[in-house]
Amino acid sequence: MKKIILENLLIKKILDNSVRIVKQQYMPTTKSRPSQKKIAIIHPESATITK
Repeated sequence: MKKIILENLLIKKILDNSVRIVKQQYMPTTKSRPSQKKIAIIHPESATITK
């Protein structure tokens, strides 16, 4: 029984790690989106200044 519990814990840890890796891969895209929005907000301002 203990072996099964340990194996389940290992599987849980591996799954948690893989989820973290996936989150780390997707987080930069979600983090870069607000910055892209900021750039989009800044650009119209610079466009109005150039006009």
